[in-house]
Amino acid sequence: MRIAICDRNIENLFWFKNAIYRYAEKIKIDVLIECYQYGEEMLGTGVRYNLVFINYELSGINGLEIAEKIRKTDAYTAIIFIGRSTDFILETFKVNPFSFLLVPTDEKELFNMLNQYFKNSINSYTVCLKTKDYMQCVNSNEIVYLEAANKRCFVSLEKEKIICNKTMARMYEVLPKSQFLKINRAFIINCNYVRKYNNENVFLKNGESLPMSRNYAREFKMNFQNNINFMKI
Repeated sequence: MRIAICDRNIENLFWFKNAIYRYAEKIKIDVLIECYQYGEEMLGTGVRYNLVFINYELSGINGLEIAEKIRKTDAYTAIIFIGRSTDFILETFKVNPFSFLLVPTDEKELFNMLNQYFKNSINSYTVCLKTKDYMQCVNSNEIVYLEAANKRCFVSLEKEKIICNKTMARMYEVLPKSQFLKINRAFIINCNYVRKYNNENVFLKNGESLPMSRNYAREFKMNFQNNINFMKI
């Protein structure tokens, strides 16, 4: 996950950078953040960023012009404008921004916005599963749980179960840890499908129940509560 922050104000750059790193540590994702005071400098790198924070009031080319240049080559980068007033907001609609933040910004407001971004983006992407006869592509949000099966694993969807030629551990590597949690050595579940749980079982919305290991129960409960708070916002 590559993130750029473009703001002529050094204090803003460091505040956003440090706050985003704290957020990333909280939800267990890896991010690389790069800071720029000039939009031309950021564009000159040729790097495609997943998320870009741009102050509308940049020196030289303003933030909107920088966003327009980004959009000419990249329709998918999420652009977040930051500024001291909301006067510029209507102008920015033509570049389809993800959001707006007034500066100074408090950490809670920034985290709420990042929650929404990561809920929409990180937890929803295509996963290609190699089976015995073909490659099947599913959305990560469709996966209800994973079940270990020696050197392979079962990938359970709402209406079917796929036998994947990868181990459960290998599958787990490519799934968002903020959404998928291990409940014992044989099962990893998608938090979005949990209906209820106790110390022995996790009950899913599709009617199935899976056993909870005592060794994983405490960590599961703690992470599940954190993840639900994250996903509700």
